[in-house]
Parts: sequence; C-alpha cells; structure tokens
Amino acid sequence: MTQDTDALRLWTQLTLVRDVRLARERHAVSEARMVVEHAALGVQSARAALARHFVAEGAIVEACRREAPASEGWLATLRAHRGEAPSLRHAIEEAARALDQAHGHAAQALHRWERARFLHEDGGKRADVLRRRILDDD
Repeated sequence: MTQDTDALRLWTQLTLVRDVRLARERHAVSEARMVVEHAALGVQSARAALARHFVAEGAIVEACRREAPASEGWLATLRAHRGEAPSLRHAIEEAARALDQAHGHAAQALHRWERARFLHEDGGKRADVLRRRILDDD
C-alpha cells in the first residue's frame, strides 16, 4: 500500500510538472502562430509594393508615349524605375523564406505541445488508476 501511495505522490507531482510544460508549449504555439501571421503580412506587403511598382511603370510608359519628342528624360526615368524591380522581387523572396521558416517553427511548436498534452493525460490516467487501487485496498 505504501508503494502505491508513493507512486501516487510521484504521478501527482509529475502531472503538476507536466501542467507547467503544457502551458509553456501552448504559449509557444500561440507565439509561433503570431510569427506566421506577421510573416504572411510581410509577404503581402512585398507583393503589394511590386504591384504598385508595375502600376507606376505603366504611368511612366504612357508619359513616354505622350511626349515622344521630349521623352529622353522619361526614358531615363523608366530605366531607373525598372532597376528597382529586382530588389522588390528579392524582398518577396526573402519574405516568402521567412514565412516558410515561421511555418516550420509553428509545426515544431505544435508537435511539442501535442506531445506534452499526451504525456500530461498519461500522467493523469496513471494517477487515477493508482487512486482507485488505493481506494479499493481500503
């Protein structure tokens, strides 16, 4: 009987420790989700910047057509404007990489939380079995 009582104390304490771990992992999952949302906004922002870039390029091309004789300045502006496109595309690629990395971290956090939840439930079940055994012996 004392062996069961000692085991019950052990599993009760272990379940309390696992409560803390479970809360910590749940918090890590919510933080990872916020990072994913932030990274997704970064991708959207970079794509919107590239879209605005192409709209502005259309306006510059139209100005070149309208003012054909004096379009030398507009052509220089167009060349300079088109030179910005690679950096905007690079920003999209970087934002997409950050989003992929955030998804990976979120998946790992979710896996750790699921494992902590399983271990917590297992500890609770073991403690319940021991409680029943102790009560049956009395």
